Amino acid sequence: MPLSDFLSLTDDTLREQFEAKPVDKTAIRKPFKKALQAAIKQFEEGRTKAPNRMWTANGDTVKFTPKLKGQPLAISDKTELFIPSERFVEALNKLIANVDAGELDDLLTEGSTPSAKPAKQKFPKELRSDWDSLSRGEKQSIGSLWNHGKNPDKSERSKVGDKPDAPYAGATSTAAKKK
Repeated sequence: MPLSDFLSLTDDTLREQFEAKPVDKTAIRKPFKKALQAAIKQFEEGRTKAPNRMWTANGDTVKFTPKLKGQPLAISDKTELFIPSERFVEALNKLIANVDAGELDDLLTEGSTPSAKPAKQKFPKELRSDWDSLSRGEKQSIGSLWNHGKNPDKSERSKVGDKPDAPYAGATSTAAKKK
């Protein structure tokens, strides 16, 4: 049996499938289903001030805004759906049945991925020659300035660039500002 016979049975395109993590369907459905059940309960109890509410009633019409982890979820390319108020609970129960049947799995999988937040850039203390001689409070102040887009001399990093070794301008107290 030549090596080519063995190699003909291999497929490099299967790497992605092999390395993909299996998706737990019930886990991706659970948060949205729980939110829908909460919306039904809020609507039935007439709680219009509930946090994270996905609906707003106006007369005989309910505007339903499906969300997953606070982000709008487009069902059939719509982020706002209008439903007669007398059929709102029935509509959400049907949507829950659709979720259970797996009809929204692709949408929920897509919506359940965490948003790409840039990591906070830590102050590059190795570039500051006097870092070890600074007090703890000064180090915290410099780090806070850096996280808010400013150099230690309080100049805007976006305008003048990164200057981690700039002289520390010191803390500005509110009492000094009032004088």
